[in-house]
Amino acid sequence: MSGFALEQIAIPATLDAPDAGPFVEAITVAGAVFADAFGTPDLDFDPAEELPQYQNPFEPRRLFAARIEGIALVLPHQAGEEGKLFGSVTNMELAEQLKKQGIEIDRKKIALAEPIKQLGEYTVGVKVHPEVVANLKVNVTKAE
Repeated sequence: MSGFALEQIAIPATLDAPDAGPFVEAITVAGAVFADAFGTPDLDFDPAEELPQYQNPFEPRRLFAARIEGIALVLPHQAGEEGKLFGSVTNMELAEQLKKQGIEIDRKKIALAEPIKQLGEYTVGVKVHPEVVANLKVNVTKAE
């Protein structure tokens, strides 16, 4: 079977630890990997079919960033007459709100220079990778 190779590869567990993951045995054809999470090779693979591969190694992270940028968080908070919040919006609260939207990210990856203390619209950076940053839209409104 020329062109086929059996090798061990590391599968990323999360975006936070891209180099960590369990080792599985996989069959590779022309550099593409065909195996499931248990290391069972896909023997029905037809090498004549076009292989789906990312041309750019940052592409999965960019897709994750695009998913974050598609979200606009609306956070109702108690505020005074001049729009000053009673309390503040922190990166921890933003991480909890993202988790409710189905996106788990460490609060330390949310680049909030200081807590938000005024009503209004904000753009907050979320570090998906050292070279990929997503812009999260946050709208802090007055709770009724």
